[in-house]
Amino acid sequence: MNEIEIKAHVYKKDELIKKLNSFAEFKQEVFRDDTYYESPLNPKVKIRIRKEKCGKKIRSILTYKRKEIKSASENSSTELNEELETEILSSEPLEQFFCDAGLKAALKKHKEVMDWELELPVSIENTNLKATLELCNVPPLGYFLEIEILSPSKKDEDVKKVQQILFELLEKCGIEKSCIEEKYYSELLLQIKKND
Repeated sequence: MNEIEIKAHVYKKDELIKKLNSFAEFKQEVFRDDTYYESPLNPKVKIRIRKEKCGKKIRSILTYKRKEIKSASENSSTELNEELETEILSSEPLEQFFCDAGLKAALKKHKEVMDWELELPVSIENTNLKATLELCNVPPLGYFLEIEILSPSKKDEDVKKVQQILFELLEKCGIEKSCIEEKYYSELLLQIKKND
């Protein structure tokens, strides 16, 4: 599946929560701690180990993403990520292997997430679409709304259809397009790290 998403800065968190509760179904609160490993030979290629806590349930997930920014007709853009993911029983053997193989832990990120879902009246390739709307606190960056739709297709016309839905949902949440953040969290966090 292809993850098509936007994220935007949130400045009125309580108002946003009320709006989300009015049209989407609240699912859960999740805490995510991500470590990104990169190769010194190609720092653009990263693999992530995520430790996720939801209530009493804790799990580890290994993720590799091929990321791309897709421009939209609204003078803005969205992320289009091919995401390869698997749950792992324990992260320690992989962490040790990455270190022994010369990969380094390039970045750590903590995320506190409130999660909503919305069934959409749209399908692509006979797959009914749904949107995940996440209110994320990413210290020290602040609050963001991430809106994500998984699409079975990467065709331009299907991506444009999903992008339109994303922008409509952003507007429904009362957030201006000017609040969209086009940089990845990793870029924002590394900027802060360089400035310290």
